[in-house]
Amino acid sequence: MSNDYCPNCNSPARTRALPPLLDDVVGPAVAKAANLDLPLLGFAMAGIEKQLIDKVFPLVKSVSLFGNYGGDHEMGVDARDLSRYADSSFAGHFSILLYDYFTEQDDGIREAYRVLAPGGIFFTQLGPYRLLDGWDAPYQIKEVRGRPGYFEYLPEGVALADIRVGRQWFLQAMEDAGFKVQWIRAHDRATGADLDWFVGYKPGV
Repeated sequence: MSNDYCPNCNSPARTRALPPLLDDVVGPAVAKAANLDLPLLGFAMAGIEKQLIDKVFPLVKSVSLFGNYGGDHEMGVDARDLSRYADSSFAGHFSILLYDYFTEQDDGIREAYRVLAPGGIFFTQLGPYRLLDGWDAPYQIKEVRGRPGYFEYLPEGVALADIRVGRQWFLQAMEDAGFKVQWIRAHDRATGADLDWFVGYKPGV
């Protein structure tokens, strides 16, 4: 068990950080936007994450590049190229530990902005150890490959990038894409971990 997990409930800090974000930030923004007839685009959502998201977004489109997350799920969706989806197709764009595995983060952020409807919300969390203070553009330090018990869903011969990126760079990339940006740091008392949420609001019409 990694230090990210609560010694009492065995849940990861990233999961425990989601409910207050939904209650205090995402939920009120969604209520004001009044575009709940559109789905949220959710990447690689664990079961508990989807249960929490469902309370805010009546419609959810579950997707991933690799790995089957059950139910009505679509595989092969690359956050860097969402050309299969039309402009303004979604009310939200959600991910945890998605931007941690590719360096073309600006492409992913621009695509998120494009597929969100006016008033839509983008919210993502990156692993604390991947974030740097400053303006470092995303860079790869090593490859991530599947092995028993670790990223087993990756096809043979496929590797992901283990990246590092500056917080300020990521926030600026969001602003450059057109988002109104909010950076939220959540402290997890169970583990002492600090978790960074990056929230972007697409201006309404």
